[in-house]
Amino acid sequence: MFIMKHILNFLKGFLVGIANVIPGVSGGTLAIICGVYEKLISILSNIIKGIKENFLFLLFFILGAAIAIIVGSIVIPLGLEKVPLITILFFAGLIVGGIPMLWQKIKGQKFSILNLLILLITFGLVIGLSFVTPNADSISFAHMNFTKIVLVFLVGIVAAATMIIPGISGSLVLMLLGYYEPILRAIKELVTFTNIGNNLLVLVPFGIGCVVGIIFIAKLLKFLLNKFEVATYYGIIGFVLASIFSIFYKSASDIAKVFESLDMLVNIIHIVVGIILFALGTIFTYRLALIDTKIEIDI
Repeated sequence: MFIMKHILNFLKGFLVGIANVIPGVSGGTLAIICGVYEKLISILSNIIKGIKENFLFLLFFILGAAIAIIVGSIVIPLGLEKVPLITILFFAGLIVGGIPMLWQKIKGQKFSILNLLILLITFGLVIGLSFVTPNADSISFAHMNFTKIVLVFLVGIVAAATMIIPGISGSLVLMLLGYYEPILRAIKELVTFTNIGNNLLVLVPFGIGCVVGIIFIAKLLKFLLNKFEVATYYGIIGFVLASIFSIFYKSASDIAKVFESLDMLVNIIHIVVGIILFALGTIFTYRLALIDTKIEIDI
């Protein structure tokens, strides 16, 4: 059980890492779906104590997330370019599979108009962000200087803060700021040992900014979960439901382009494979939550 628990933590980290690479998909959403959100918030809100008591959990989770971001920065853009419908349906399935677990958090609680209003507000916020056109301005990381380093650090804070909020995609926020492609390119080049010095000047301050942003938002979310747990989960459910719409809307034009370029038989194959992967993704996260619950009970 001990080994299986850490394998599951690695897989959860991998899913959360992959989610942060796809525009419109929230890493916070996948963390909730995988059942590690509250634990992560608790650890990150008191990082010094959390690291000491949860070293192995963080080790396997962060390792999974780091590998996913590296692999995803190469594979996911290719998947979104070549088979966008299949890619999006799979991730939509991962999200849908975790909704029953979220429902358990509010099941049996007294209905409140205020809680419903919170759900509608968070749902509307994500839907609104979906219709915002990303900044198309080209940002260059060539010849990094102090000003650019500070800007990248601040962008890291903003991006990480949104990465940890369920339903709001950190990668989408990076796109809106115009930093998504440059950051992704820096990661790719660093992995292939290209322009190492300059890319480190980009990714190190960005990473530090991410840590600062995550810790700040984690403290806020821990307070909300402790004081207003049911209302907070209503808000989270609004984020999650809207994120399903968001990932389809953001990829609609790419899906249309691919379908226009292929014949009908190939398009049908894409749809069938996408539906199968949607079902597999749904089953995977649903079963992952059940296995994790069983392990916690046995321990």
